[in-house]
Amino acid sequence: MEPLTLATTDRAPADRVVDQLLHRGRPSIDDGQRLHLTGTGESARLRLREPVTGLRAVVHEGIGDEEYVIALKVLRRVAATAGAATP
Repeated sequence: MEPLTLATTDRAPADRVVDQLLHRGRPSIDDGQRLHLTGTGESARLRLREPVTGLRAVVHEGIGDEEYVIALKVLRRVAATAGAATP
């Protein structure tokens, strides 16, 4: 899994979540400002994997892969446009 680089990420919407995860010791930050899962973070990821996968299957029921990809692309464009329009 590629590390997330804080320097190249718009953190404004995620500041609180990232700060909470850092406080709980789930990720660590290296000298290059990249986030890496700690042992605690990896344990949480593994614990959540099954319930999240099950929820994803329920939410996506009846939606084909192609439709899902198109919807994601549209939502990303809407979010980017909304973000650009915010003063």
